[in-house]
Amino acid sequence: MCGFSGIITNYQNNIDKNFLSTLLNHRGPDMNGFYEDENSGFKLFFNRLSIQDLSINGNQPFIYKNLVLVANCEIYNFKNIKSLLIDKYEFKSETDSEVLIYAYKEWGDKFLDYLEGMFSIVIYNKEDKSIKLFRDRFGIKPLYYFLDDGNFIFSSEFLPIVKILKKLNKVLNFNYQSINNFIYAGYNFESSTNIKNIYKVKPSHFISLKNFEIQEIKYWELKKNKKTFNFDESLSIIENQFNVTVKNHLISDVPISILLSGGLDSSLITYFSSLNENQENLSTITINMDNEISDSEKRNISFLKKNFSIKNEILNIESKNIIKDIEKNINVFDDLQSADAGYLTNNEIAKKLSNSNCKVVLVGDGSDEIFGGYSWFGLSKFPFSILNENIKNLIYFYAISRTINFLKIKKIFNKFNQNIKNISESYFDKICKNELFSQLPNNYLMKVDKPFMKNSIEARVPYLDHKFVENVYNISNNFKLKGKTYSFSSFKKPNEKFILRQVAKKKFTNEIFDTKKKGFSISTSKLINENKDLFFEVINDNKSYIGFEDKKKITDSLYKVKESKYNPILKNREIVLWKLFLFNIWKANV
Repeated sequence: MCGFSGIITNYQNNIDKNFLSTLLNHRGPDMNGFYEDENSGFKLFFNRLSIQDLSINGNQPFIYKNLVLVANCEIYNFKNIKSLLIDKYEFKSETDSEVLIYAYKEWGDKFLDYLEGMFSIVIYNKEDKSIKLFRDRFGIKPLYYFLDDGNFIFSSEFLPIVKILKKLNKVLNFNYQSINNFIYAGYNFESSTNIKNIYKVKPSHFISLKNFEIQEIKYWELKKNKKTFNFDESLSIIENQFNVTVKNHLISDVPISILLSGGLDSSLITYFSSLNENQENLSTITINMDNEISDSEKRNISFLKKNFSIKNEILNIESKNIIKDIEKNINVFDDLQSADAGYLTNNEIAKKLSNSNCKVVLVGDGSDEIFGGYSWFGLSKFPFSILNENIKNLIYFYAISRTINFLKIKKIFNKFNQNIKNISESYFDKICKNELFSQLPNNYLMKVDKPFMKNSIEARVPYLDHKFVENVYNISNNFKLKGKTYSFSSFKKPNEKFILRQVAKKKFTNEIFDTKKKGFSISTSKLINENKDLFFEVINDNKSYIGFEDKKKITDSLYKVKESKYNPILKNREIVLWKLFLFNIWKANV
């Protein structure tokens, strides 16, 4: 797992190896590499976090004839791909990323069809001065680029591009459409960012640049097949396929840990890991935020330790540390496309893991998106199913944003609404695809990648193995969200992810498979109330951006914030305050 930044330009500039080397050392402190083509103005710097083949042979960039490649990746089936190429190409390493350059040489853009894993890849062609940027199917790994007349900049993160632009004396212009998406839509669901002309490569896409003209190509689609499976067949498919998936995700030349909450998703990862990994090397880590780990979670973890011989370490995190160094830590949000406080909590977690020399962790992200684990999947059930789709989409929009100012944000909602309507599937699958290809890559997955890689730790997501996702997607949705109706009682008892709970039922105690989903994050109302003076100072500053809000009303509301899960006015106030606070600190430090 790694990081890279580079530029191709028509102009003389002061971007050199020494400057590029300062941008992404946190993503790869073990080794680095540099490549320059003076004929085209192409410069590239690479930082390596050594996971597969720890020797110098695994360092990048890889160069073969006219091709130069860097990759931030874990390709779990690289040995199988290598076996198809070994007779034709001379390999110098045992790393997964070297396989990519020969695979591209052999199959061109179709090499993507062979890849199982997470990746952002850059391939430069020395002959025609073209460049291609590839992002994995679900956007697990970030990838950014900037384009104007004569300059193309790319990077594993957003902020290095900003620093390169400043070095080039470019004026940075804020993109207020993206910023308002961030404030009012839950997250910025578009490929734009908060700075004009900086974009995210979309999941399942690659871009091709030649003579500063860009093409965007979609290379993969999640599809339904015509075959149907009964419940027992579906149960067997999930269990067998996930066993294979977890085994693949354990490939590594360094020790691997599992973030174990004691809930359903991480418990299943732990169980299947215990079947496939040398138990002496299998360790799990549990996070105890403000000593709030529940008794049921403790019992579940004790059950797993006793029955599957795993090691477990509990890391205690105090929320009071979260805001203490906010100006110093604001860069953990990088592009600030999401305001999830999980960026800050994960940063604290990753700091502690880094001090324990942890390099790779498995996490449970992705399970809710494919098995219908969120309450808004209930919009596919009666009585919501009889509603007009525009109304359902409005409820969905509110569920993920908690925004009630619909008249003020009509344009934002209209774009979101159209995106959902463009998905030609059942309503359950519309939500599934939006969660997979919009919410995850722009929000939840980035709160995993950015904080952990900031502390030089690779996070792997077994539930998002694309073959596993394909299998789950083709299982009846009635096996995922149980029942013909979705009522308020559904919020109290677990009926979501039903078939996954049945897999767990065969392995564990009732407490694990019947545990209701518990989100892991810190209350923003608590953060606001514990730091009101700081919030007031930031938001009331003359240079502060306040979006569609009235400054006096928004600052007065600081003193009325209190914990509320069900009052939409109070929740909206809390979230807007939090987002404006973060954006204005970010804006001052970008």
